[in-house]
Amino acid sequence: MLSYKDSVPLNALFRRNPKLADEIRQLASKGELPGISTLDVTKDAIEKFLDPSATATAARMTGLEGAHILPAPFGRQEAALEAIVLSVGRPPFLVKNGTYIVPSDVTDEVKRTVSGFKKDKINFVIARSARVELVDVPRVPYVGTGWIVKKPAEDRAIIVTNRHVAAEFAVSGSGGGYRFRTAPNYRPYETRIDFKEEYGAVGAIEAPVIKVLFIAGPRDPDIALLEAHGDVLADLTTIELSDKKPEVDMDIGVVGYPAYDSRNDPDDVARYFGDIFDVKRFSFGEINSVSAQYPEFTHDATTLGGNSGSCVFDRDSGEAVGLHFAGDYRVGNYAVPAVEIRKALDGMTSSVVVSKPGAVPIEARGDGRSPVSSFKGRDGYRSRFLGRGYSVAMPRLGDWKNDITEVVDADTGGTAKELKYRHFSVIMSESRKLPLITAVNIDGSRSKRLGRSSKWYIDERLSPSFQVDNAAYYKNPLDRGHMVRREDPVWGTMEQASEANIDTFHYTNCAPQHEGLNQRDWVALEDYILGSARAHRLRVSVFTGPVFKDDDVLYREMVRLPRSFWKIAVLVDTSTMKLSATGYILCQGELIRNITEAFVFGDFRTYQVPLSLIAQETQLDLEHLIAFDPLDSYRHREGLEGTVDRLFVPISSSEDIMLD
Repeated sequence: MLSYKDSVPLNALFRRNPKLADEIRQLASKGELPGISTLDVTKDAIEKFLDPSATATAARMTGLEGAHILPAPFGRQEAALEAIVLSVGRPPFLVKNGTYIVPSDVTDEVKRTVSGFKKDKINFVIARSARVELVDVPRVPYVGTGWIVKKPAEDRAIIVTNRHVAAEFAVSGSGGGYRFRTAPNYRPYETRIDFKEEYGAVGAIEAPVIKVLFIAGPRDPDIALLEAHGDVLADLTTIELSDKKPEVDMDIGVVGYPAYDSRNDPDDVARYFGDIFDVKRFSFGEINSVSAQYPEFTHDATTLGGNSGSCVFDRDSGEAVGLHFAGDYRVGNYAVPAVEIRKALDGMTSSVVVSKPGAVPIEARGDGRSPVSSFKGRDGYRSRFLGRGYSVAMPRLGDWKNDITEVVDADTGGTAKELKYRHFSVIMSESRKLPLITAVNIDGSRSKRLGRSSKWYIDERLSPSFQVDNAAYYKNPLDRGHMVRREDPVWGTMEQASEANIDTFHYTNCAPQHEGLNQRDWVALEDYILGSARAHRLRVSVFTGPVFKDDDVLYREMVRLPRSFWKIAVLVDTSTMKLSATGYILCQGELIRNITEAFVFGDFRTYQVPLSLIAQETQLDLEHLIAFDPLDSYRHREGLEGTVDRLFVPISSSEDIMLD
């Protein structure tokens, strides 16, 4: 029996050529249809296939009228396949200077069809259709198509597109409304619409998307509404939503930005598109079926990936009859009818503006507060922890000496610049409101296993105005990144270990980090080092902090987000009984983008680096530690200063670390 996929183009053929259907029926009834016995196809089966009433009955079983097609694809919309339905007779025309260009080599049939087009109606839709773009994301310059469906003001427009398009840069907020996703560089994704992007065109007609107004649920029609602002919108009116219901054989057009899509046959793609993609095109076709069960219809205009969100419009009136959202190759393209768009406009949810700093409502505060008295007797970091005869001072302040937050000394009541906790210390940057340096003593032979705290705390030894509390982490993809790893100071007596465990959950010991940060090797560094059997008495002293830069992004008017982090581990090497100080950086590649071909933006990695490089990047004074750095010594010994050789050593296991 013919499959649904096979039957779609045949149904369209028989609908347009009823005499052909009659001829096949007559041959089948006489037993003269070639191959009928070989293929084991019965006369009844052919009759059911050809008979309009039988076809309608079968179509209703799938929820679609007028053709055998696949069931409504709401369970698989996220795949968002755009499709070539007919391999001939549906060429997509390039758009230049606001109008479609008909190539001279199209077939006579296409020429006859095009001669009946109302060019002004089509050009009207072309002018109001735009590419939905992501700013400064080189690998994904755009994610779909959108068009003007409403104008709240002269310089404001509501753009309708698909849910799966908006999902690339926006998400529902936990407190209602919507927010832009956070990119790997900590900035919210910036989105804009460009009404130009024509083949061979120079310049753009752009407007920024400043709000996400509505994103449909996963089982609802594939609709999203965005709001754009800009002077370029002043001369653009709306594409009206048609009051007419979609009907089979209705002549329609589609305007969008098809991208290369390997899911379609490459020969068909080459025949229609050549090698020109990602620019505005106009396609024409007909409505093939209308669902009686689901809010959708199918059409056969040629589309590819990038057409998601395209306007499907009545070529006669220029009014929108639907919103294109998906398709199946050689089967049919799917669209949401205009009535569903109107429902979304009537019931759209108020959004949260997230593209402007400070616009997200801040409702959160620190989970708890620790009074000054609770820190009495804390030992803090100890410079002579590694054993008799070894002294390892904390990194010196260098260029940061005048930017250190003064704190209350819990034991004397006086002022100090070091926050002492159980087995670790923190020095805070006043301007950045984040830890500049953390220092911890680790005793692997006396470690305890304790559970995580569910709360974070404000440390009242310094003003809350010099701490970044939960307001910076509220309703966004930022994590509170421990500077002193929770497990590191958790050793000693059970009382001491418990104190240390809780102490690591103060806002003074964290910095904002993207939720997608791959920290596996970073957080495992201490384990790598302790597990190497090189640490004398299983003791290590570790210094950690952010790499602060002047161009770090200001977030919510309260904190600049660091993009890289540094760590220094100091131990007594059991093989030499000498100090070994190794340095590491966790970064996305900003520090190495010019010296490694392996750099991929957004891919956080851990590297062992010379301490001299950490000193250069952080502006801290590390001279007293550089002398014990095996990597610095190796580069000096091999005459590698001034080169990039062995400057960044990727770390993925303990075997990668150079300790001597």
